[in-house]
Amino acid sequence: SSQLRWNVQHYTDPSLQPPPILVEDKKQSVYIYNCGACVIDIKGKGKSVTMDGCKKTQVVLDEMLSSLEVVNCQGVKVQVRQHVPTVAIDTTDGIIVVLSKEGLGTSFLTSKSSEMNIQYPKNEEGELVETPIPEQWQHSLEGEWPKLKVRNEVSSLYTH
Repeated sequence: SSQLRWNVQHYTDPSLQPPPILVEDKKQSVYIYNCGACVIDIKGKGKSVTMDGCKKTQVVLDEMLSSLEVVNCQGVKVQVRQHVPTVAIDTTDGIIVVLSKEGLGTSFLTSKSSEMNIQYPKNEEGELVETPIPEQWQHSLEGEWPKLKVRNEVSSLYTH
């Protein structure tokens, strides 16, 4: 029987890098906890990847069918070689997500996070361009009273 979750934990010594992870089952997920100053290479197609409590950690992955979750992290970088449908970023300060051309349809859910950036290829040569994910929003009530709705728009800090 194959295991359903790979655990990568406590790699904090730069001289000790984790071995590559080979995901061989679409039901398998990878849980990365309390890592720092390391590169984690995930090969194959699986269900999901979770990074929890990591600092200065880099993750490179092929493809996940569900999501990439980044929680309680600082200064991390994730490169998606193929595709992941959803990236959820929660309570994280400093993240770069690098998408491939085939991964441009990825959606991002963010909460209580800052310094979030997406890099993606801007031409066939694969030259990367970086764009920030807004962390500041402007909200207002609109509509006819008493049926008001909250309207959300990106703060003018992000409009060029």
